[in-house]
Amino acid sequence: MAAVAEALPTAYHTPAGDVVLAELTRIARQDNDRSEESRLSVIGHRALKFDDDSEPSVHDFWHKERYFARDYPMLWHLQPVPVTAIAGGSIMSDARFLALNPSVAFLLGWRLSATGLFRWENADGEMMAESMRWAQGNIEAYDTGYQNRAAEGWLVLATPAGWEAMRQVITDSVRHRRAARMTGYKRSGDRDISTAADHIPI
Repeated sequence: MAAVAEALPTAYHTPAGDVVLAELTRIARQDNDRSEESRLSVIGHRALKFDDDSEPSVHDFWHKERYFARDYPMLWHLQPVPVTAIAGGSIMSDARFLALNPSVAFLLGWRLSATGLFRWENADGEMMAESMRWAQGNIEAYDTGYQNRAAEGWLVLATPAGWEAMRQVITDSVRHRRAARMTGYKRSGDRDISTAADHIPI
């Protein structure tokens, strides 16, 4: 496997200037090799702990499995959590979501917008943060062709104005980055996994 450190996330801003608060990406080869790559980044307190020997997943984002998207934003309502993004989703399916930590939004006096995906706006109705989900192909499909690839992921974004407001309440924070690469399944059914992790200033 190529050096897994090459897979550490490097997207910190969008072309429009929004700040990437969190990213969760999965990439898979869809031939019978089925090698996979996962990457994660999130802005949070420098003391946050991760299992750096495992594949990055939605469970790294203070995940509550029995909460649906309709329960957001009441997840962890007013509970201080030193991370900018949280996750939820049904324990009975692969439905997952990644969104701004509502504790941060409530602290700043923002309100959940009636439009957008987990979108927050300030008192003047200006968008401050939102989530984006994307997919290229069906990552759950297997043996679809030689070297075919599929990918999917989530981004949690803050507008420049939203980020400036958040910096007042997100203290002693860094950008945590994790990545993993897994080989295809061996005849024994096992896989090799290589991981990398670091944190960088924001």
